[in-house]
Amino acid sequence: MACQEEGFEAVCGPLWTTDAPYRELVSKIEKYRQQGIIGVDMETSAMYALGLFRGIEVCNLLVVSDEMWHEWRPAFGSAELNLAEQHAVQVVLRCLAYE
Repeated sequence: MACQEEGFEAVCGPLWTTDAPYRELVSKIEKYRQQGIIGVDMETSAMYALGLFRGIEVCNLLVVSDEMWHEWRPAFGSAELNLAEQHAVQVVLRCLAYE
């Protein structure tokens, strides 16, 4: 709801989480994309493991730098990504205001 109120669409789906970014081969990215994986990150699994350990709910809002739902388009460090990060902060602040 907070994303919609900020004018963004939240996309939910499976992630590939890995701490081996130098093993993110184009062939692996394509394989996972064909399986419906919508993104790759390094933190999600750790966040959920911590949530289980602490007995708390966890929710992640990820800003996408490398899109996997079509031909790979790395965007790390781009102005577009920086703007998306600023928008994500607004969404998180709106969520916190609900609490």
